[in-house]
Amino acid sequence: MGVSQPRNIGAHIKCVPGIRPSAATGNVAAGSTNAPYYDRQADNFPLSMAVQVQHGAWGGGADPSAVTTTAKVKHSADHSTWVDYIPPGKSTVAEVEVSGQNASAELDVDLSGADRYIALDTTPVFTGGTTPSIELSGTLAVGGASVEPL
Repeated sequence: MGVSQPRNIGAHIKCVPGIRPSAATGNVAAGSTNAPYYDRQADNFPLSMAVQVQHGAWGGGADPSAVTTTAKVKHSADHSTWVDYIPPGKSTVAEVEVSGQNASAELDVDLSGADRYIALDTTPVFTGGTTPSIELSGTLAVGGASVEPL
C-alpha cells in the first residue's frame, strides 16, 4: 500500500475574493464592498492561506510613471474592528507588495493565530499622473481546516 496522492485539490482548499476587481485610486479598506471579509468559521477555521494580488492597466487621467500597491492581511473578532495580522513566529504584519502594470504577487500566510474574520487592506501609491487609478483584484486561497469534517 502506497502513500495516497490527493487528486482533487478543490476538496482541500477554497478560493474567495480578497479584492473585488475595481479601479483603485486610493485605499481599499478591509471589510469594505471591494475588500470583503472572509469568515473562517464557515470552513472549520483554515490554518493556511495564499494571497494573490493583481494589477491590471492604468486608468484615470494622465498615466503615472509608477504604481506600487501594498496589501496587508487584517483580522477581526467581530468583522467591524480590523487590526494588522502578525502570524505566529513573525515580527511583522503579513503583507504583499505588487509593482507596475499587469503584475501580480503572492504571499503564504499561517492563520493559526488569526481571529475569525480575515480581509485585505490595500493601498496603491502612484508616482506622477493626474487622478491616476489602477485595475486591482485579489484572491484568498484557504485550506487546512483545524478540524477536518468526518
